[in-house]
Amino acid sequence: MKIVLDCNNICHIAMHSMGELSYHEMQTGVVYGFFLKLLSVAREFNSNQFTLCWDSRRSIRQHYFPDYKRKRREAREEMTQEERKRYMSMAEQIKQLRTEILPGLGFKNNFLQSGYESDDLMAYIVKANKDADWLMVTSDNDMYQCLEYCDIYNPQTKKVINAYSFVEKYRIQPHQWVQAKAIGGCDSDNVPGVPGVSDPKRETSKALKYIRGELTKGKIFERIESSDNLIDRNIALVALPLAQLDTSRLTVSDCAFDAGEFRYTFEYLGFSSFMRDFDKWEVFF
Repeated sequence: MKIVLDCNNICHIAMHSMGELSYHEMQTGVVYGFFLKLLSVAREFNSNQFTLCWDSRRSIRQHYFPDYKRKRREAREEMTQEERKRYMSMAEQIKQLRTEILPGLGFKNNFLQSGYESDDLMAYIVKANKDADWLMVTSDNDMYQCLEYCDIYNPQTKKVINAYSFVEKYRIQPHQWVQAKAIGGCDSDNVPGVPGVSDPKRETSKALKYIRGELTKGKIFERIESSDNLIDRNIALVALPLAQLDTSRLTVSDCAFDAGEFRYTFEYLGFSSFMRDFDKWEVFF
């Protein structure tokens, strides 16, 4: 099995659970939480073939639609001094992970592209390598549109969703998720849908009923039918991957690791619990 990670998603989860950890005045909680999840996933799915995908700070989508993720930007602007300090520490640890620590350990598939999100990279990778057995690790439900090419493991709920369980829950096909998000909007990304239609993450969303053919009349139906411009704009925002992605820089290869490098890195970062149980790491790395 090959595993593709939504790395920023995992780092944000780590910040909230491990963010206070430090070693010799060096903040290490995000890095520690990332590795903790890495080992957990490796053991759960018996694989060390990881592909790591990262968000760019610059957003092409914001250029197309200025309100894209506006609430997140506003939340950062309203941070307290302490919250801003934690956020900056997370950003520094993410950069250290991506540019120094993980490449030094032998993680060859370590991808970021300016203007694009990890979602774009992950979606392209599983679709372009569809003959492989892929598992995507993310809590982002935008990725449900990829379920024809992979299963998805949510690192927060620790549950796996596949194409079968998706259809059973939402009663539409995975490829129809783009249309559902375009009609209902995306709350987390601040993409508004047709007025009166909720984000399809809610199973009662009229976007799902419309796609299933259960909504055939009424004001909401008429709004959806007359909202082609809004829906087309939203499809361009939510469909993965975003246009003009440089796919030549997303070639996946097998990973090869040196356990000695892991030991040195864990010692340097003060991860004593990893050192005590280093045999668990040696099994996979």
